[in-house]
Amino acid sequence: MFRLFGLYRLGNLRNFCEVCRTKNGAGQGSEPLRLRSAQSPPRKQGRLAPLYPIRYRVGYTINHWRAIMQRKTRIYLESSPIMMLAPGQDSRRQAITQEFFRIVLRNPEEYALFLSPETMRELGDAKIEVHRQSNASFLETVRYTELPQNDEADNLAWIYTIDGVLSQANIDDLYHVAYAVIARCDYVVSWNMRHLANAKTEMRVNQVNAKENYTRISIVTPEHFTNGGTYAK
Repeated sequence: MFRLFGLYRLGNLRNFCEVCRTKNGAGQGSEPLRLRSAQSPPRKQGRLAPLYPIRYRVGYTINHWRAIMQRKTRIYLESSPIMMLAPGQDSRRQAITQEFFRIVLRNPEEYALFLSPETMRELGDAKIEVHRQSNASFLETVRYTELPQNDEADNLAWIYTIDGVLSQANIDDLYHVAYAVIARCDYVVSWNMRHLANAKTEMRVNQVNAKENYTRISIVTPEHFTNGGTYAK
């Protein structure tokens, strides 16, 4: 019997045993050991102790949730919010964008910024010299993660076009979404409301993500972080 209990504690025996004696009591013969289902509790003794103490299992759960709570919000920046900081842009959107970056940059423990090769290319291809200088100044003063070239993201962008999220002519916009999804970002932040930051595109993107086993993503304007609005007017 003790040997069986030892095997149970080692995890090699999942059922526990109960010694069944005759009605006359011990010493006048005993029935053989019978295995009872682990779902049925013993008659007198409590359940056998688990292999690992409860405090370790509870501790793992607490650590798991602590890691979730401490996870930073991952924000993918399309090029338009950065370009909106340049001189001569729409004053209302520029003010919203400046407030957005103040919120994000003052709370580095809460937010992490990500840029892709597509974002870097678009910033460098700005047609006006003053805008290129503004973009370069932003990149020099802000802490961000530049994502590497990724064939998986390129393939996902093509899947988006095949499934009709946007036309092939707008695949450059879908590269941004694909890089953000592959990097497991929570948000794509963009002022491109015609093709990206709108409910229709977000819904179609997440339909494809579900089919291809990728996580959901939100596509919003900077105003989402300043006053709770998802899509600016």
